[in-house]
Amino acid sequence: MGWSVVKQPDGKFAIFSSIVDDIICYDCTEEEIIEMFAWEAYDIAKKNAEMLMWQRAEDEKSGYSLRFKTWDRMCEIIKDVHGYIPDLEQLRKEHE
Repeated sequence: MGWSVVKQPDGKFAIFSSIVDDIICYDCTEEEIIEMFAWEAYDIAKKNAEMLMWQRAEDEKSGYSLRFKTWDRMCEIIKDVHGYIPDLEQLRKEHE
């Protein structure tokens, strides 16, 4: 991300970006800084999830994948590690 929070002389806050070596926002409250970081984290997470879903679709088209597991392979791994096979219906009931 390359952001640093800097306290201004008047007690408010600014964000300095080491990417562009400049101030990207100023006169912020502590709450506004926290919100900006939260939104930035959300945007990054959303982009990562979109990329993973795109890669998943590409792997399904090609029929080959090193990155993604099938449901059955995932169940095998969980059984090997934890000693049980996940029950999807039970998971749904637990999270209602």
